[in-house]
Amino acid sequence: MKTRLWLVFLIFLSIRAYGQLFVNAGNDTAICSNGEDFDTIQIGGNPTAFGGVEPYKYTWSTNYLVGSQLYGASHFLDDSTKSNPKIVNPTLNFIKLKLTVTDNLGTKGEDSITIRFSVFHYLTIECINFINHGDTVAISGNMGQGIGPLSYVWSPNYNISDTSAASPNVWPDTTVHYQVYAIDSIGCISEPSTCSIYVNTTGISQINNDLIKSDVIPNPINSNSKILLSENIMGNATIQIFNSKGQSILLDKLSSDTYIIGDKIIADGFYIYVIKNGNIIMSSGKFVKK
Repeated sequence: MKTRLWLVFLIFLSIRAYGQLFVNAGNDTAICSNGEDFDTIQIGGNPTAFGGVEPYKYTWSTNYLVGSQLYGASHFLDDSTKSNPKIVNPTLNFIKLKLTVTDNLGTKGEDSITIRFSVFHYLTIECINFINHGDTVAISGNMGQGIGPLSYVWSPNYNISDTSAASPNVWPDTTVHYQVYAIDSIGCISEPSTCSIYVNTTGISQINNDLIKSDVIPNPINSNSKILLSENIMGNATIQIFNSKGQSILLDKLSSDTYIIGDKIIADGFYIYVIKNGNIIMSSGKFVKK
């Protein structure tokens, strides 16, 4: 009986000495995310637990439902038993994680944190317009969402109504590839989106950011015509050809600095070609078939 009373007395002294158990899961936060690419951060406080009687046992938990699939904390964290785990998988919006800390006496404390992910969505429709010299057209990027409100940065600043507008008007007098970035309210930046404006004019100059030169020889084209690039493009290179109505008539891979074009164009008319490496426009130009 004396031994039991002595143990109770020791536990009472421990509680008085160490005090109440406090738990801190950290501050609610937001993370920039772009699919599988996102800013990895650690969560939890500094310290995550104090008071009570050490050592502590940490248990992070959540119930995140996608369709009929339920995901726990171990899907999103590198270790759901750490005091300061890292986020290793994002969500499409936000996740709430609960932290339960148990001290050496079995006392439990809880706290939670909400993590919001800034994710930009992209439309598959390309922004391409064919206009006559002197016309004005509105342009817009193909990205959306993020954590609003969004701001925009367009370039180049050439015959454009507002480089910070979501959908500015442009009136170029020659072909221009306008590029825009969206920036959300927490500073996350989207992938660039390009709006290509092709002007029907006798001039051949372009205002763009083409990284390599290309020529169609001979032009107007015949069955032997080729598109010649000043250098090879490394990576996922493609060539796309549009007719004068803006319709895509050909999309093909590009594996060298020479592309045979003459036998691929049947109808007479005016054509535009665009060469990309992924989403980046590397070069572009125009040709005629008579």
